[in-house]
Amino acid sequence: MVKLKKTLANLLLFMVALSIALFAGEGCVRLILPQDALLVRAYQRQHAELGYVAKSNFEYHDTKSMSLYNFEYTVRTNNMGLRMEAEVDPEKQSVLYLGDSFTFGWGVEIEESFFSLLTNSTTNSELQALNCGQGGYSTGHVSRRLELMTRQINVRKAIYFLNWNDVFDNANTDVNF
Repeated sequence: MVKLKKTLANLLLFMVALSIALFAGEGCVRLILPQDALLVRAYQRQHAELGYVAKSNFEYHDTKSMSLYNFEYTVRTNNMGLRMEAEVDPEKQSVLYLGDSFTFGWGVEIEESFFSLLTNSTTNSELQALNCGQGGYSTGHVSRRLELMTRQINVRKAIYFLNWNDVFDNANTDVNF
């Protein structure tokens, strides 16, 4: 009986020590590397249906580093909060380029982004190419964003750039985010 009490006391002591260590560790992480600073950038705002979108007509110089990636770049958004120089004409037919951070051009200047490299090589004065990419978006976000964009502008085509991490995310989480 004494041995059982001693074992239970040691187990209780271990659980208390572990709880204190986890609590202290969480506090340190929140102070040193807060999630908001990593995941939500100053150029983003909350959105009721998508979680977050980029702010309209906003400029932000990002110098934060993330894990192994150190970068410095500028985000400029247009009248619809899309990362591109040209303003959106709601009457003109549009081709939407949808995706996550790869399409958005996270970590690089807009001229170096996948979207810019692709659209600068094609010219069609009848269509406007729109960078609807947003870092962290899943397949569900992209689907919902397409629905919302078709209510606001004249969409002729939509192209979704599915990246390798989207396949992993869809297999491990809710596709509808």
